Amino acid sequence: MEKLENLLTKKFDELPTITKRMSAIMDFINFFGYFVGVEIKLNWQMNNRSTFTLLLIFIVTWLIGYTLYAQFPSLSCVELLGGSALLLSSAAKYVTFVLNPAKFAQLMKFIENVCDINQSGYREIILRNTTATVVRHCKFVFGGIVSGLALYSCWPCYDFFINGNYTLVSPLRMPFVDETTFKGYLILTFVNIFAASVAVFGTYTYSCIFLSYVDVYDGLLSLVVDDFGLFDRMHDKRSQFRPECACIFRNTMVELMDMARFNFAMRELFDDCATVEIVCCFYGIVVVLFGYLANDYIGGIGAAAYFITELLMFCFIGQLLQNTNDRILMVLYDTKWYTYDVAYQKDILFALLIFQDLQPISVASLYPLNFETGLQVISSVYYATLLQHNHILYNKFQVVNNIYSSLMIILEFLDK
Repeated sequence: MEKLENLLTKKFDELPTITKRMSAIMDFINFFGYFVGVEIKLNWQMNNRSTFTLLLIFIVTWLIGYTLYAQFPSLSCVELLGGSALLLSSAAKYVTFVLNPAKFAQLMKFIENVCDINQSGYREIILRNTTATVVRHCKFVFGGIVSGLALYSCWPCYDFFINGNYTLVSPLRMPFVDETTFKGYLILTFVNIFAASVAVFGTYTYSCIFLSYVDVYDGLLSLVVDDFGLFDRMHDKRSQFRPECACIFRNTMVELMDMARFNFAMRELFDDCATVEIVCCFYGIVVVLFGYLANDYIGGIGAAAYFITELLMFCFIGQLLQNTNDRILMVLYDTKWYTYDVAYQKDILFALLIFQDLQPISVASLYPLNFETGLQVISSVYYATLLQHNHILYNKFQVVNNIYSSLMIILEFLDK
C-alpha cells in the first residue's frame, strides 16, 4: 500500500533506484489485479479470488441467458446483448492470463533484470524516464476508463435522483427479484455495479500490464541507441579500443535479439485478446446504439462512449508498439554501418532482416492494432448506425403510412 501511495503522488520521483520504481509500478498493477485474483508473480496459482472471478463470469453469463429467456422478444434483449460484449472481452483477458501466468511473470522478471544491471549513468536516466512514461500512461488509461464509466452512469443517476424513476444501469434481471420495487431496484443495481466493477478492474489491470511491456520495450530500444552511439565513438578510434568495440557490439546485438524475443512474447500474449477486444467493442457500440435508436435506450449513449474509450485505449497501446518497431529500423539505418568492419556489417544486415519481418500485434491476423484500425472500426460503426437509423425511420414511416391509409378508408366508408 505504501508503494501504491508512492506511485499516485510525487513521492514516486523520489524513489532512489530503478528497481524500486519498477517494483512500485508492479505493486500498483497488482493492487487492482488483487480484486480479481490476477497478479504478476512467478509462483502465481489459482486462488480463492481468481476462482470467485471465474464463478462470477459463469453467474453473469447465466443471468444474461435468463434475462433473454424472460424478456424475449423485447428490444431490451438487444441492449443486453450489447452489454454482454463487456463480459466477453473481460473473460478473454482473464482466460489469457490464467492460461499463461508464467509467461507474464517471465517478461516481468526480464524487465527487473534489465533494471538491476542498469543502475547508474545515462542508462539509468533512460530507464527512469521509461518508468515515468509507464506511470503517466497508466494514469491516462485510468482517466479514460473513469470518464467512460461516468458517462455511462450519468443517465441512471439523473433519472433516479432527479426524476425518481427506478432506472437500472443495465437490462440484466434476476429471478424472484422485482425491479419495479425499491428493494428489487437496489439488489439489481448492486449486482450490476459489482459485476461491472470486477470487469473494469480486470480490464485496467490487463491494460496496465500491456502498457508496461510496451513502454519498457521502447526503453530497451533507447538503451540500444545509447550503445550504438558509444560503439560509433569508439569505432572511430578502433586502433585503441578494438577489444572494447567487439564487446560493445556483441552486447548490442544481444539486446536487439532480446527485443525481438520480447516482441514475439507480447504478440503471443496479446494477439488473441486484442482481436476479441476490437470485435467486442465494435459489436457493443453498434448494438447499444441500435437500442438507443429503436427503443430510446438513453444509457446506450453512455455505453457506446465507454466502448469507444476502451477501443481507443487498446489502439493507443498498439500504436505505441508499432512506433517502436518502426523506430528500430530507423536506428539500424542511421548507424554508421558503412564504416564498420565486414563482420559487423553482416550482423547489422542480419538484424535488419529480422526486424523488417517483425509483426505488430494484430486483429484477427489481418489488421495491425493501431489508431488507423481504430478509426476504421469507428467508421464501420458510423455506417452500421446510419443503416440502422434509416431502417428504423423507414419502418416508422411505413407504420404511419399504414395508419394514415386505414384512417382514410374508414373516413371514406363513413362518408358513404
